[in-house]
Amino acid sequence: MKEILFTVAFLTVLFTNAQTILIVDNNSNINTSPAHVFNTFSLAAAANGDIIYVQPSETAYGNVSINKELTVYGIGHTPEMNAGRNATFGSITISSSNVKLAWVESTTNVSITGTTSNVTIENNFLNRVFYPWLHPTDFELIF
Repeated sequence: MKEILFTVAFLTVLFTNAQTILIVDNNSNINTSPAHVFNTFSLAAAANGDIIYVQPSETAYGNVSINKELTVYGIGHTPEMNAGRNATFGSITISSSNVKLAWVESTTNVSITGTTSNVTIENNFLNRVFYPWLHPTDFELIF
């Protein structure tokens, strides 16, 4: 009986914590027919806990507001083919807890707003970071 309960509990945790990997690529030759590939950065298809790989390109992705618990990698899903480039955004606003932002470039600034915690910003090219009302233990900047 204990084995059955353990199996049911394990499967419940496994499927309730599933995360989706989404790919954003605004390069002109990308095939966006798969359901997990998009040509514009939009959080409409993302859910809390998802991972978004943003493919570097010659065209910036514009301003973005992250209001969900996400991991965003701007080095793309195949970094070995990107010649060291990162995805470029305008301003980035983070208004959710449990966000990781890595390998992106912001041409203006990154703002952390609201009562957020567990925000990790690592290996990015940032012009400016605003976090005036956060306590230093609520987020982590890694350079």
